[in-house]
Amino acid sequence: MTVKDSTHRDFESSYRRIFRSTGLMGAVQVLTMLAAVVRGKAAATFIKSAGLAVNDLYSRNIALIGSVTNLGLGFSAVQRLAELHDKGEDEATADFACTVRTWVMLTAVVGLLAGLVFSPVLSLFMTGGYKETWHFCLLAPVVAFTTLMGGEIAVLKGLHELRRLAVATALTAVATLLFAVPLYMWLGFRAIIPVLFLSTFASMAIHLVVTNKPMPYRLCRINRVFLKAGIPLLRLGVAYVLAGVVATAAELIIRTALKQQMHSWDELGLYAAGFTLIVSYARIVFVAMDADFYPRLSAAARDKERTRTLISRQTNVLVMLMTPLLILFALSLPVLIPLLLTTEFLPVIPMVVCGLAYMFFKAVYTPAAYLSLANADSTVFLVMETAYNLVLIACVLAGYAIGELTGAGIGLSAANLFDMLAIALFYRHRYGLRYDSATLHFCAFQFLLLMAGLAACLIIPQIAPRAALCLVAVALSGCGSLLLIRRQKIQKIQSTAK
Repeated sequence: MTVKDSTHRDFESSYRRIFRSTGLMGAVQVLTMLAAVVRGKAAATFIKSAGLAVNDLYSRNIALIGSVTNLGLGFSAVQRLAELHDKGEDEATADFACTVRTWVMLTAVVGLLAGLVFSPVLSLFMTGGYKETWHFCLLAPVVAFTTLMGGEIAVLKGLHELRRLAVATALTAVATLLFAVPLYMWLGFRAIIPVLFLSTFASMAIHLVVTNKPMPYRLCRINRVFLKAGIPLLRLGVAYVLAGVVATAAELIIRTALKQQMHSWDELGLYAAGFTLIVSYARIVFVAMDADFYPRLSAAARDKERTRTLISRQTNVLVMLMTPLLILFALSLPVLIPLLLTTEFLPVIPMVVCGLAYMFFKAVYTPAAYLSLANADSTVFLVMETAYNLVLIACVLAGYAIGELTGAGIGLSAANLFDMLAIALFYRHRYGLRYDSATLHFCAFQFLLLMAGLAACLIIPQIAPRAALCLVAVALSGCGSLLLIRRQKIQKIQSTAK
């Protein structure tokens, strides 16, 4: 095999791996979303709106207790596991997996006890009395099941077992559906707690079985060495939890402040629906990316050249996928909103269109944003997240004050533009972040196409010319993507030949 052939294969396999992993996890996310839609339809039919409200109340309490007690170990463990696995240190990888699982088991027990101890408080706070205390006690094990499942997901990600993770996620979606629909049909409102308990237990069991083959389950003896090994895990995990708290607080501040400026709850509902439309569906791409890219970046964090290549290529792929997706999504909003919601939400279209650049900027900076996590730099991660959320609050509130809902959409995009520039500048100094010139030119070209498509959706009232312009932008986006890959392939071969 010649050097040219070898380089060609390496380049092709790199992009092919990114597209394959994104496609695999993206398909699983779509399956999970469809299962959730069917489960939601069954819930709406058999437990009605009151049951949905109670189910949401229980789910949010489970998530709250779990997010506080799991200490972010399901995320922080990936970084070190991926690094050890990439070095081929099998024994060290197994030992660290044992450490992770033991810490996860401890936090699961803490979550279980917290659920039991605070059941009366949660019942009083959520319902105004103590009559729901027993129900909250029954849900305490669900917190432990969720924490244990998160630990196994971290192990699969750290070992780069993407196919096993996809299988476990798909089986979880199916198992949850198989428990929910029959029980809702049989027990109605009384099925809420059994469904939560059984579906979460099944999800945990599926992940334990799937993970046990590549990494047999075992726990460590709790001693000084074990506690010392867990300190870096806790440091990064706690920073991740605190960042989540900051993000939640920022969203709460935004909604509270907007309500004071708005004339009714209906307008706040429009903002909430618009934000969901901007974020939720495009998020599938980022969830799919997270499972593969973060472990690979963690493994390469000490190699600046390799890190630069990984970030540039992942950015290219995200922008390739996101630009046509956002244009087509904007074009389809007049049809999608009545289908997904009702015609009462059509006034939110200008906000959504103006806010879609929010997701484009996120596609550009997200691969680089993982650098602080890949380097286990918890302080930088928390500071950057806090700064971003402060800017987000200011931009959204200022945007709404100037242009109401449309201004709020522009404010969302402006906040992510700030985050993109801040990460590019600060991480350049901190981690030596550099983008390939081809990546910068490609992102600029795709952004112009996105702006053209979004402008057409806002300005052109006639359907035919609006659709034609958007489709032309999508076609040009695809051509630009193919041209970028071809040029980079040629440059790689030429540089290797020299």
